[in-house]
Amino acid sequence: MNKSLGLILSTLFIASILVGVIPLATTLSQASITVPPGQIGAVFIGSLPPNLPVNSVLFVVNVSNVNLASISSNMYSAITYLILNVTNNIQFTLATYNYGTSSTTSIPISFTKNLVTPPGATFTYYVYYSSTEKAIFFFITIIGPCASNTQIPIPISDLENYLPYLTTGTTYVYVPSKNNVTTLANSNTENVYTNPLGYMIDDTTGNYLENEPGTTGGILLNDFANYQTSSSHGLEGYIVGQLSQLTIAGVTLGPSTTNEIVVFGH
Repeated sequence: MNKSLGLILSTLFIASILVGVIPLATTLSQASITVPPGQIGAVFIGSLPPNLPVNSVLFVVNVSNVNLASISSNMYSAITYLILNVTNNIQFTLATYNYGTSSTTSIPISFTKNLVTPPGATFTYYVYYSSTEKAIFFFITIIGPCASNTQIPIPISDLENYLPYLTTGTTYVYVPSKNNVTTLANSNTENVYTNPLGYMIDDTTGNYLENEPGTTGGILLNDFANYQTSSSHGLEGYIVGQLSQLTIAGVTLGPSTTNEIVVFGH
């Protein structure tokens, strides 16, 4: 049976903020986007009610076709293995298109291998697994001042239109310092956190974007952080996520690519 992911979007919400978004799977009849098992999907979230600016892209990998028990009899170890192997095989294309010159500027970006904190940095990456959604998910804050270096807390109750079955007891976060996962409940929090664009690794240099001013990566970060100015200068900014093919416990995930998620511009 094809297990679909319970992700919902209202028609009004789609019409108001989504541009060039790949669908995520849902069993409901409402307007929605679809992510088949073993594939990656993405959606841009500008804000959440009542008034929480998010300005982030939510990425979701449907792993409902993976049997955790086939990875390890220890569920925590199995989830850790799943998160690390999936994120190690995800790369993003960050780009702007200049309408004036008809030119594109782009770089490949990613998390660090095994989500370790880059040398000299103090931040932590946040990647989650939901045993109720059967999905790995994470956020990249991509436009506005928070895109540089601010991790935004999001109450999981605010995500009911995207990941309606999240609970604190069934949502796991990878903890690099322990090389293991823990639940939100065990962490005494009801929030998930975003990853600022500035913390992502520029794969052409090996540096995180906030730490390389003047490079192509640093310039792109500035364009996205100052997206209103960039848009007025004829730029369009977008990101694409790519999941490479990998096999986990005999199950193939990927290859899969999201649509261009346009976050500012024309």
